[in-house]
Amino acid sequence: MTTLKLGLYELAVKFLHLPKGRKIYLYRRQIPKDLRHHYSSSQYLKSLETSSEVEAIKRCRELNRSMEQEFGRLRAGYPKKPLLNHFNEASALLLKFGLSKSDFENQDDGASLIRDGFYDHLNDLIRIELGDKKYDEFFFSNESAYQYLPDVERTALEILRGEFSLNASQFLDQHVELLKRTTDTKFLQGVRNAKQFLLKHLANKPPSRYDRTEVRRLIDAGLKDGLKTRTIKRYLSTISAAFNYVALELELDSEKLHPFTTFKIPQLGEDSKDREDFTFDELQQLRQIKEKRKPEITWLIHLMLETGMRVNEVCGLRVDDVDLNHRFPNLVIHKNSFRRLKTKGSQRYLPLVGVALEVAAKALAESKDGWLFPSYIDFQKQTTKNTQASGAVNKQIRSVLGAAAPTAHSFRHTMQTRLRQVDCPEVLRNELGGWVKTVSESYGSSKDLKRKTDYFNRALEVYYIS
Repeated sequence: MTTLKLGLYELAVKFLHLPKGRKIYLYRRQIPKDLRHHYSSSQYLKSLETSSEVEAIKRCRELNRSMEQEFGRLRAGYPKKPLLNHFNEASALLLKFGLSKSDFENQDDGASLIRDGFYDHLNDLIRIELGDKKYDEFFFSNESAYQYLPDVERTALEILRGEFSLNASQFLDQHVELLKRTTDTKFLQGVRNAKQFLLKHLANKPPSRYDRTEVRRLIDAGLKDGLKTRTIKRYLSTISAAFNYVALELELDSEKLHPFTTFKIPQLGEDSKDREDFTFDELQQLRQIKEKRKPEITWLIHLMLETGMRVNEVCGLRVDDVDLNHRFPNLVIHKNSFRRLKTKGSQRYLPLVGVALEVAAKALAESKDGWLFPSYIDFQKQTTKNTQASGAVNKQIRSVLGAAAPTAHSFRHTMQTRLRQVDCPEVLRNELGGWVKTVSESYGSSKDLKRKTDYFNRALEVYYIS
């Protein structure tokens, strides 16, 4: 770590290093122990190619963000570098030579001349790789040139010949890369589960080489394994979405025709168990929880209990999202750079009443860096620590209500039950739960917030049967 003096301030920059007697800054970082087998050294060292302090800080942070993504890929079971890089670089190489897929079979003299220039480039690379003597032996043999070409040139040749494709697992990996969701833990886990499900029962091959019989076999295998029908549907939908999106983006026309586009799962949803609500008495017990060593956990519980927010939504609240000075104190749920929303309809205004209003004031007083719950923000990965928060919240709920208690997610369903008991209209219940595509014209106005606050206040006291 290097400490830089910028004007009146001193700034400590992690992983930034300036060797004694040198002017050029370096990025220096120890490789995490669990990942060292992927690297030739226990330390990663790279020149930042600048002597400017300000530029060094900028480049250090950019490189560190790239390293974090690389570590994340490795821990998720993905390649160190995305295969997509090869495809993009290979496409750029063909463009540099003025080639496209249609030029491979084009017999026009101009197209042939351009192809010859590209082939000469490949020959030069093979000659450099083998040396003159071995190259002469190779030239008069029937040996394939592919093995002697760099990854980018090999991929470019496959694209030109219309031979480039990916197997199913690579499609799923590239889906993550193309959507730029390599740090989205929940999404990564969903893709990983779908991939494991597919490869457990079927061979790993290009999408177009599967047939309908194999899709049915996959569904039957999932049922035999004891998976819920909706879980199987989720896995198949993830697989289908990956095949469709990657084939479209990489223009792999032959892979657009795969059998995962439509499927039917017998008795879909009939094996689902309704999520259990909290009882009225259980909510009363949770409202009386005393703050412990980490009061944020209690605050999270009380906010979700009286609003029906998702764990990710409450973790990602910023100070500016909470308005306690309004006639009807409220908070707004919307997308920010550290938190995705499940759907567009998830954006909404929620009144603050009861214990939620009390803890919102406490959280604001203790807030740091503009976040209501900075302990559950991963500033380096720019995401929320919702899995960690969910585990902590559920642990505290069980400590009060017992091991069989519902989880934090049940606050959402319980809120719907409570609002039904006070005759809150369905359209407003859906808006408050974040399940609508459109909202009323008065959305976020004083009139709108008054109406919502009235229903939330009535839901505080009404006894209900779950």
